[in-house]
Amino acid sequence: MWKNLLYISFLSILLVGCASNPHEELQLARRAVAQAYASGAPELAPNEYQAAATALRDAENLIRYGNYKLASKVLPQAATHGFRATFKAREERVKVELKQKKLEEQLRKEEEEKKARLAKIEAEKKMATHTYKRKKNLVKPLHQSPLLTHFEVREKQSLWAISAMREIYNDPLLWPAIYKANRDQIKDPRQVYPGQVLTIPRQLSESIKENTRQEAKDSNAFSIATPSNPSKTN
Repeated sequence: MWKNLLYISFLSILLVGCASNPHEELQLARRAVAQAYASGAPELAPNEYQAAATALRDAENLIRYGNYKLASKVLPQAATHGFRATFKAREERVKVELKQKKLEEQLRKEEEEKKARLAKIEAEKKMATHTYKRKKNLVKPLHQSPLLTHFEVREKQSLWAISAMREIYNDPLLWPAIYKANRDQIKDPRQVYPGQVLTIPRQLSESIKENTRQEAKDSNAFSIATPSNPSKTN
């Protein structure tokens, strides 16, 4: 019985000793797994990369315990899975880049279309404005009342109503200008009489007009809510 045990032990040592250390296969498998890792396989080809890494780890453990024969069978699997992982990772990266390129192209196209629409709208606005101004310059009023420098008061008229007339100032708040220019015949701005011929000042700057309007607002001669006051007649 002891002889049999010794024979089996010797045979096992002999079989293990016949298999050499697969150093080159190990380096090849390691390079394949490292290349797969560098190509982004852990994210782009996780299944293939995990298979390669697991096979390499198993082969390294077998070599550590001297089982070179079985390690020689596992190492080619690790290398094969590593190469597959690299190839798939590169293939997936190309797909991702193409997808990103298409997305960027679509965004660029949409941005160009948006700019074109805005440019068209802006051009249409300019054209409409130009057309409006051209038509406005061509169309002349059929009846344009001349601006009067003198005005004869009629019945039931007031300085407020006279100032509001289109041919006078078209603004009732400018009545103080008429009053000041006719102080020789108007004692009370609320009292004008039919037949009076009033001088209408024409040289009024914008600042004078603004001051005159404020003066009219501060005055109690006329109610702002009332467009005209009947004046007394002779």
